[in-house]
Amino acid sequence: MGSFRYGLHYVDIDGYKTSWICTKKTKGCRARIVTLDTDVVVRFETTRYGNPVMVVGRYRYNRWSYSKAPQVRWTCVKNQMGCRATVTTLGILSDEPIYTLSRFGKPVIQVGKYRFNKWSGSKGLRARWPCVKVADKCKAALITIVPIFTVSRSGNPVIQVGEHRFRKSSSTGELVRWTCIKDNKGCRARLATYDGQIIKHNYDHRH
Repeated sequence: MGSFRYGLHYVDIDGYKTSWICTKKTKGCRARIVTLDTDVVVRFETTRYGNPVMVVGRYRYNRWSYSKAPQVRWTCVKNQMGCRATVTTLGILSDEPIYTLSRFGKPVIQVGKYRFNKWSGSKGLRARWPCVKVADKCKAALITIVPIFTVSRSGNPVIQVGEHRFRKSSSTGELVRWTCIKDNKGCRARLATYDGQIIKHNYDHRH
């Protein structure tokens, strides 16, 4: 990272969180990085009392009431039982996207205090959403991909994304992994969905 290097320290028991320490620890450096496996689903919910909760894998975190945007701190829901795990999110990552309409009836995505209009030139399943303040030289934009869930002639579940089709390969609860139907020809394209939404993809089609 930059001019600094980090060596593997440990992988937690669940296999999704990895700790890295500076290679110059022997010289007194205390820098540390924690990374999360991209297959782990991160989603934002609310408790039955309406308070925000972040779910990371099988763990839940409450939003710290003293946090101020754009940096938000989340503490484990079991912190009163001694758990010291925390997560910090930055910017719009602290908010869940909300699909809505403008006063003119145009589609809009609201993420926190930011709004994104759907680009009129978007075609097919892939859509681009530039910031509503693009005229003020804001370069922020979102990309969404809408999958079509259907079945094959044999009745097996498949996803159609553009001209490509993916078959279901494995699932763990709501997390489902899909492989290109031409994987037997060496295609390495993959998808992962959670609750019907694409959360990870590799469109490296080789056919």
